[in-house]
Amino acid sequence: MKNITKLMSVLAAGAVLLSITACGGKGDSSTAVGKEDKSANNSAQCQNKIKKPGAEKVTLWAWYPAIEKIVDDYNNTHDDLQVCWTNAGQGGGEYTKFNNAIKAKSGAADIVQLEYEAMPQFVAGAQKHLVDLGQYGMNKHKNEYTEGAWKSVSMGGGKTVYGVPVDLGPFVMFVRQDIFDKYKVKVPTTWDEFAQAGRDLKAAGYDGFLSDWPPNNTGMTPALFAQKNQKIYSYSVATPDKVKVNYNGKGSKEVL
Repeated sequence: MKNITKLMSVLAAGAVLLSITACGGKGDSSTAVGKEDKSANNSAQCQNKIKKPGAEKVTLWAWYPAIEKIVDDYNNTHDDLQVCWTNAGQGGGEYTKFNNAIKAKSGAADIVQLEYEAMPQFVAGAQKHLVDLGQYGMNKHKNEYTEGAWKSVSMGGGKTVYGVPVDLGPFVMFVRQDIFDKYKVKVPTTWDEFAQAGRDLKAAGYDGFLSDWPPNNTGMTPALFAQKNQKIYSYSVATPDKVKVNYNGKGSKEVL
């Protein structure tokens, strides 16, 4: 497990999390636990080539575009641990496979890439399907991350931490300056100006769209709510069966 903690600090993906079968063992019925079995993954099928076949192996599910090169670099420079990587699907496809493995109580990878917004479904209930990395020293690295990044992978006031945050950034809009210049419309800097810019572009003859907004996007929409200081989810570790969802707040309505 110590080796796996070291490994997770160098892997780069959306959010890399330890799964129910950490170190090749099965999780119990209530909480995922790490198991020590150095030979558990000897027969695992990998998409990458294992550089040192005799070393202990850790299985990884991830879809990050550069993950294969990162895994190869790690395997080339480490003799005691090797990463067995598989692309088990991107986003929902992988989560379905992970859920199936949880129900079967076998078959999940040791390390699973998850998006921040997807992580809570695997740890928010009475059963925890991810290993608490705090018991393996991850809390010592808290100061290496921003407060927001740490909150995204921890629960219970930060006492439990279920992942390594490695991919985080702001939402931004890229501007087609040539279009604004062509129609002599000022680039907006506030939401009110944004709305007016859309009207002005349309009035000037622009037949395109000012921007796009996927209403089912689980990352963008809550981020816009947060920008309005609107908290839409309420959860307490003490009562894991009670989750409050409120989309009727003033900030949410203003965004929508």
